[in-house]
Amino acid sequence: MGFENDSKPVPKRRRQASDFVYPYFEVSAGVQRAKSDYKTESYSHWYHDVDREEMIYDEDLYYDVYSFEGHGPFFNSRVGALVFRRLAVFFDIGFIRSAGNSSYKYYSRDKEEFKENGNVVRFFWGGGVKVFPFVNVSSIFDGLFVGTALSFMDVDNSWKEYEMTYTDYEFGLRIETGNLWKIYKHFFLGITLNAALYWNAAETENEYKIAQFRVGESPNRAPAGGINSLQFGAALSVVHR
Repeated sequence: MGFENDSKPVPKRRRQASDFVYPYFEVSAGVQRAKSDYKTESYSHWYHDVDREEMIYDEDLYYDVYSFEGHGPFFNSRVGALVFRRLAVFFDIGFIRSAGNSSYKYYSRDKEEFKENGNVVRFFWGGGVKVFPFVNVSSIFDGLFVGTALSFMDVDNSWKEYEMTYTDYEFGLRIETGNLWKIYKHFFLGITLNAALYWNAAETENEYKIAQFRVGESPNRAPAGGINSLQFGAALSVVHR
């Protein structure tokens, strides 16, 4: 008497997006060092020397000179998606609160300089990516990551008190590296080293819609020096991935 095999092959499950795309959440808190410098190059490089009663040419003549340097707490949060557990794509938002010193000078040759001590709060937001290159390759480097983000930062505009008309935001690039260690299921704890470079632009037009030198008004060009704000620091990060 024969027996028939009633077992049927189990159909192979079709892959879904949820099999390789996972939700990604991150919260970081730490300390950050911040430095900013702004100055606008003179159009003509000529100035009137009161003591000598003559016009003098100065190649290094600038006006609307502002600088800040300080340090303080740093916080940011991210939400996005993790693809193949190797690439995180996220939206980033956070703030930096720096205690430090600000200085203002109308012209680079001015003897009079205004200095202030205080706190500066700067909010930033943007989007970026983080790469985990050694997932399931080496247990030693399993949590290593590198990342970058395009970012906008809301800038403290206290320079307007001194009739300096730089814009109230900057755009830039944030970069980071660090390592994560698994603490529970999909939760990780890590250390992040980060740095950020930001650029600021002058107002595009002055009151008279022409590019001319006027006291207390920025011209039609960006501040000199390229990078206007620099930040670097370290943070503890909690990640769900």
